[in-house]
Amino acid sequence: MKKHLFLFITVCIIIFMTAGLGAREKTEKIGELTWFTETTPWEEILQTARKVDKPVLVVFCASWLDTCDEIRGTVFMAGDFKQIAHQVVLLYIEQASTDGEAYCRKFNVKIYPTFKLFSKEGNMLDNGTFSRTVEGFRGWVKEVKAGNNFYELSKQLEKNPNDRELLIKIVERIGMSDRKDKLAYMKRAIQLKQDFRDALAQRAYEKMAVVIVENIPRRSGREEFFKEYQHLFQLIVNAYYPDRFKYDLKGNDGLVAIMNWYLQSGDREKVLSLFNDFMKRKGSAFDLIKDIDIISWASYAYFDSGNIPEVEKWAAKIKNALKPSQDLKKDIRFVYYYPGFYRRLIEFMENAGKTKEAENYVLMFYDEMDRLGFEKEKEEIALEHASKYKALEEKINQGKKKQ
Repeated sequence: MKKHLFLFITVCIIIFMTAGLGAREKTEKIGELTWFTETTPWEEILQTARKVDKPVLVVFCASWLDTCDEIRGTVFMAGDFKQIAHQVVLLYIEQASTDGEAYCRKFNVKIYPTFKLFSKEGNMLDNGTFSRTVEGFRGWVKEVKAGNNFYELSKQLEKNPNDRELLIKIVERIGMSDRKDKLAYMKRAIQLKQDFRDALAQRAYEKMAVVIVENIPRRSGREEFFKEYQHLFQLIVNAYYPDRFKYDLKGNDGLVAIMNWYLQSGDREKVLSLFNDFMKRKGSAFDLIKDIDIISWASYAYFDSGNIPEVEKWAAKIKNALKPSQDLKKDIRFVYYYPGFYRRLIEFMENAGKTKEAENYVLMFYDEMDRLGFEKEKEEIALEHASKYKALEEKINQGKKKQ
């Protein structure tokens, strides 16, 4: 899984270096709206905000990420987005540029896309953790203006440091780049009352489970982290899984967090046990598309146990159930998880020295992305594999001739 993530990031970097961004102006047009860009100094942005008496909406994006392209080409181009734009000063940060990287460092942004609202004085009001739609942006801006935001809640907490409700609300307003801050707030909330029977403590414990998983170190410190949180995490799971789930651990997101924990702590049998239990409980409601995140996490465990036929079986089941549609392209979870099946199969075959099998999966991967209309994935496959596999190179050249 780590190798796959590293490879994916490397490919993204190569795509950016190959394409190049070109010189960025101080402003740019997205649809009919004018946005400031990362080449405009922050103080100049704030001067504008103070002059028009509006907060600053900052979008941190990366040109190599499909999600950013999708939001830029749909949400920001939508006519209704004008109503939101008129309430704020617009700033679009492109991470893949020198100035963009400087902005990201300044505001500790490491995950894309990230959305933040700042006051005209430069105070960070809130992190956007909403649905990435026009309605989502509208509701968020309205909520922040009404005072339900990270900045105002933090001021309230200064006056009431033992308010557990406030601590939980603040965690809900913190972005993923600041997940260590989430952990610190949740520790405070749990220390204030550790009774599993208390309703507010239940919320704190369940949110803590998600935050613990978010904070698992990728490299150094992993063993120490698991030792520190193993007991608490297990207590939470024992108390709330599977019949008494509430709040954040309810549904697929919670189960993904639990499967993630057990997989990374080395208990793949537990992951598969949870997966089998999930399928039994869902019964006829089990959905190959909607539940692809759960299936995908189970596939990590199958890979770890060497059960490749089981992964192949699930990949084939999903493929046979799919019909190309715009809804699939807009489904962020699906666009992330489904290509992962093929990437992991290719990686496994390559590592095992099974070149022919790896080539077959490369061709299947390319054909499937072509069938679904996932053009950016096709470009990534070509960039990563065409030089290694002649059959793919020939397929791509044949497609160009037909055009």
